[in-house]
Amino acid sequence: MDFKNRIKHAWNAFMGRDPTPEQYQDIGVGYSSPPITQSQRSYTDRSIINSIYNKIARDVAVISFVHCRTDKNGNYVEAIKSPLQECLKVEANLDQTGPALIQDAVTRMLKQGTVAIVPTDCDHNPDETGTFDIYQIQCADILEWYPKKIKVNIWNPIKGRHEERFFEKETAAIVINPMYDIMNEPNSILQRINKKLALLDVIDNESASTKLNMIVQVPYNTRSTMKQDYANRRINEIEEQLADSPRGIAYMDINEKLIQLSRPLENNLLEHIKYLMDTYKQQLGISDELLNGQANEVIWNNYVTSIIEPICVALTLEMKRKWLTQTARTKGQSIVFFKDPFRYVPTTEIAKIADVFSRNQIMTPNELRQKVGMPPSDDPKADELNNANMPDYPEADYSMMPEGTMVPEEEQYMEDQNEVPEEEPPMAEEAEMEPQEMTPEEFIERYGAPKRKAKKSKTKTKESNDSGDMFSLFSNEESSDDEDDVFSLFK
Repeated sequence: MDFKNRIKHAWNAFMGRDPTPEQYQDIGVGYSSPPITQSQRSYTDRSIINSIYNKIARDVAVISFVHCRTDKNGNYVEAIKSPLQECLKVEANLDQTGPALIQDAVTRMLKQGTVAIVPTDCDHNPDETGTFDIYQIQCADILEWYPKKIKVNIWNPIKGRHEERFFEKETAAIVINPMYDIMNEPNSILQRINKKLALLDVIDNESASTKLNMIVQVPYNTRSTMKQDYANRRINEIEEQLADSPRGIAYMDINEKLIQLSRPLENNLLEHIKYLMDTYKQQLGISDELLNGQANEVIWNNYVTSIIEPICVALTLEMKRKWLTQTARTKGQSIVFFKDPFRYVPTTEIAKIADVFSRNQIMTPNELRQKVGMPPSDDPKADELNNANMPDYPEADYSMMPEGTMVPEEEQYMEDQNEVPEEEPPMAEEAEMEPQEMTPEEFIERYGAPKRKAKKSKTKTKESNDSGDMFSLFSNEESSDDEDDVFSLFK
């Protein structure tokens, strides 16, 4: 779309079609932290739960989400250079990159159970037409649900504050947590952990306060009101002495005693939290080795299969069905995700994997160099799928060679392998073969023309006949001396 049509049909979620108002001089409201990632809701989850959220969101954000074109079988063909591709890869909005928006969306989804990814800047109004290009997208908290719309809390970059706005369900990508039953149900284990952590925080705040938790024993009976007032006055005096003293020192009467409560009453709250956390990790498929970076290949693959991939599938399917029309999907457009197979591979294993990928012509040398952070090579062969372990012979035309003749590549291979081609088994001796009638032309072609024999006496015995003469094999009658021509043997 050219610039004129882009301006004519431009649509923004925070601006109407009215003339643009005059520019204000003030630059808006200031914040000490990025306001676009701040939610208006309050959460009770503590650092131990937030660390799990953060790890899952970071692992999803490093996965590549691509607006691409596929073939008729759904296989990836090429990436499409579109505004949506720019949002997913480079700049999602004025305040976030593409990966940062994915991380923000996953974090909100894990905490709330749902999140809305809405287009805020398009070339056409999504509410009026089904075909539009997306130039900016944002994450928003869903406040209320309606039959065809949702009410969200979204950051307005023009006014610099959060606002409540309505969006059509047909254009808003509403992603639901695949682990909703475990993490977001009111009676789920995670919600119970949050309540226990809130109680533990209350106890910790009380133990860390300025209270001394002590008892003062006075040397008189405090049952009467007068004695009670006297005891309260004495406690106030001790508090004032401790507060006014730079060292926190106070004096007491010789008959007064101070009894300090060294620790609060014990409870099993912390042990219960540990038990719930272990159960919660088992249900999610997260282990302690995974959190501290010591997971092996089996643990990591289980984590990716059970947690990361379901979240990526939920994101891509929702964006695909809301932002790509039926016509675009029919023509092969799609939104897919790709994992980097070399990201978590140890350095010692990269060489083996690179050799296998190159030898089986899966990746070119330049693609492998890019994975390990090296610049591409200028060698033309570095961009070709070749097996470097096999010799490179020049191309030649061997179509006119006689059948059974080995081409130079085969001869060289046989020499390298020190092997000799097996000869064909010898044919059975002719004497053992049954006599067959042959035409003169076939006889000459096979055995050549026979030599002419000298004439002998007519008196000839049966023993004088050469039984080994090969011509007798082809004749049922004795040779005649008058028949000098060899062709008479076949008459």
